[in-house]
Amino acid sequence: GMGKLVAVQRFVNSLNNDLEQKYGKKAPVLRIDETLAEQLTQIPQGEDPQNIYTEVIKDIASQVPVTFLEKLNAWRYLAMLFNPKTHIRNIVGNGIFIPSVRIKDYAAAALESAFVKNGERTKSIVIDKKYKDFADKMLKDNLVKQSLKEGRKTDELQLAEYRRIFKTEFLEKARQLNFGALEAEDFFAKTRHFRRALAGYLQANKADLNNIDSGLLARAQEYAIKEAAKATFNDASEIANAISKFAGKNKATDVLINGILPFKRTPINIVKRGIEYSPIGLTATIIK
Repeated sequence: GMGKLVAVQRFVNSLNNDLEQKYGKKAPVLRIDETLAEQLTQIPQGEDPQNIYTEVIKDIASQVPVTFLEKLNAWRYLAMLFNPKTHIRNIVGNGIFIPSVRIKDYAAAALESAFVKNGERTKSIVIDKKYKDFADKMLKDNLVKQSLKEGRKTDELQLAEYRRIFKTEFLEKARQLNFGALEAEDFFAKTRHFRRALAGYLQANKADLNNIDSGLLARAQEYAIKEAAKATFNDASEIANAISKFAGKNKATDVLINGILPFKRTPINIVKRGIEYSPIGLTATIIK
């Protein structure tokens, strides 16, 4: 718990520095709620502090001021997301990409079979039903579902998710509903990719499902969650993070970047997947 508190304090310090640069002497000072901080430190070692940590982030999000430009951008996103075509394209896009993922997996499985003699493999071409059934059971686990939905969200992404942009209840609910719909669409696609990735990983390493090694299972879960995020263009991107940071420097960069590229991670990740799942990417994997 103490480690998480130190981490969130660093995050708050960084936010306060950003606000000071943006607002000068008028900048509000963000503070961690003392009660939540105490709860965070009292979590026993080995237990997951994520629920309390999320409450801390939510409380900080409520303290961050909302600018006119942020409201303007929220209006633009609302207009885009209220268009049914946006959601149709998201669902169809996730579906169309499945054959590319499968081709990449088949090729990589064949390469692993030929070149990986020592160490764990990650993929199987034809997967036994028992491994798929095991993956289906894992999908019922709440921690797995939460990890699959959220992936590895940075503090910045969590903060953005919990901030209230519109004071008008109807508009704020509509904004949250639209983003929730996109996440639900992506989660449906993620479950398919997770199921195959986890089952393939376990089969490739001849896992005994009646007495499975906890370390192997943890590695398989981490791999499957990562693969599901990549296949739905939801994985973290250093380039996207850098663009977001640049966009927040001043009003000019905010208007420029958010006007041209409102959803930063998805288009960048589409390019990344195009390279990674191509012969160039597979060749790079062999070399590694």
